[in-house]
Amino acid sequence: VLRDDSPAPSVAGLAAVGAAVPTIDPPVLPESGPRRSTSRWRIAVATVLALAVAAVGLLLALRAFDDPPATPARPLASVAVLPFKPLVPAAADPALELGMASTLIAQLASLPDLRVLPLSSVRRYAAPDGDPLAAGAELGVASVVEGSLQSDGRRLRVTVRLLDVADGRALWSGQFDEPIAGIFDVQDAITARVVAAVAPHLSANVVRRPRPTDDPEAYQLYAAGLYEWQRRDRNGHPAAEGNLEAALALDPEYAMAWSALSGVLAVQAVFASRPPAEVFPRAEAAARRAIELDPQAASGWGALGHVLVQWHRQYEEGDRLYRRALALDPTDAQVRMWRGINLAHLGRFDEALAELRQAQSLEPRTLVYAANLGFVMFLSGDYAGAAEHLRRMLEIQPGFDQVRTYLGRVLLHSGRAEEALAAFAARRVATPGGLGDLGRAYAQAGRPEAARAEITRLRELGRGGIGVAYDVATIHAALGEREAACAALGQALEDHSQLIGFLRVDPALAPLRGERCYAQAFRTLYGAEPPAATAVRADG
Repeated sequence: VLRDDSPAPSVAGLAAVGAAVPTIDPPVLPESGPRRSTSRWRIAVATVLALAVAAVGLLLALRAFDDPPATPARPLASVAVLPFKPLVPAAADPALELGMASTLIAQLASLPDLRVLPLSSVRRYAAPDGDPLAAGAELGVASVVEGSLQSDGRRLRVTVRLLDVADGRALWSGQFDEPIAGIFDVQDAITARVVAAVAPHLSANVVRRPRPTDDPEAYQLYAAGLYEWQRRDRNGHPAAEGNLEAALALDPEYAMAWSALSGVLAVQAVFASRPPAEVFPRAEAAARRAIELDPQAASGWGALGHVLVQWHRQYEEGDRLYRRALALDPTDAQVRMWRGINLAHLGRFDEALAELRQAQSLEPRTLVYAANLGFVMFLSGDYAGAAEHLRRMLEIQPGFDQVRTYLGRVLLHSGRAEEALAAFAARRVATPGGLGDLGRAYAQAGRPEAARAEITRLRELGRGGIGVAYDVATIHAALGEREAACAALGQALEDHSQLIGFLRVDPALAPLRGERCYAQAFRTLYGAEPPAATAVRADG
């Protein structure tokens, strides 16, 4: 999870990145409603039941001032819920606006035969002057939900429209003015009206799961925490953590808040902004609590898989949990990215690249997925393909530091150390797992004193609990200092350096592949012997 606050690229531009990336729709699940009967009494009973379910869901909407839903000329099988906008710009509440969209997405996504884009695909369309029809066309959906809201802490005013992207028709519009405690009823009513207009055949299948929370203040705190996390800014992570903990203080059984808290805690260790030993145990406890409260939610299983991989180095078990999460929600691009990176840990590159391409196709505007695709191409040995892919990304988004990091590594291991140094120097901030980049580049550029200065800097950082030993080992290896590199690699097994999972495939450790210390670390991490082609030096 990385900072990305520069202007968003167009989908047309991103289409050029990884030209072979396929478009993959989520699998269509079988309809869960009863089979039709030809007998009249069964038809009558089914009709009455369906009308009863729809009536309950529409009660609030019918109380509100709204226009009756138009009957679409054709079935609409896909919808994007755009971030809500402020009714009064001066009173904007971006967290609540994004949270309203997130909740509606989750409710609609539970229906079979309805493709609903995930939050990360739509969050960039929050500009007050954005065109919802243009957004829908760019996202490739048949309909969009767009709305505005305002809250003074006591009351909630919401206006919402459902638009047909093809011709701009308003399939439904409504207004709500309710006490803030009625926010959940408003969300239920909007969901019911959208389903009635977009896919009336699914109305009978709307089976409401229990609400994640009945506390409107806890919900608002959760929305604020989610907003800070989704900004992909390390400065927002402490604020996200505080909001989520406050939500859980009000409602300790709020499963979604527990899984979000797990993710926020874990990413701080990945960013090297907090010591792994300080945050990963809490992240694991939060993920397990989320699963205990709601085992049918994919987010808890994905969060736990991430902790098992990054903290416990349980790569096979982590993969099992990622697959379980994806069975519950095949459209979760974040989990697909995590799984793809973990498969690279295991050297299963064909599967890793397939997962990352799926993540990119699900959320083409989220650059981190395309960047990690380039990184795994590099790890697989496709230096030329990775360099081309990453350079195209920089043309689209010149300020994306993660891409500069990955391109710098490709250049470095292609024997172009000075170009790599230039790429690393152009970064605004260090990216996760990039602690040793400069030191290795200095070593390969023939500047050993600068490389050793980087080792000193990293050792100082390590005194604060940040895992640095793996990065130190790679710099010593680049300097040809095998004994020091082996000593650091042994320490890396204890300090939870974030890149150690790539030991099997990282070219930075190529100078150590014949050392006994490498074989020992390999056995510890993967429970197996290194490949037979890797000879072990007797003096390693």
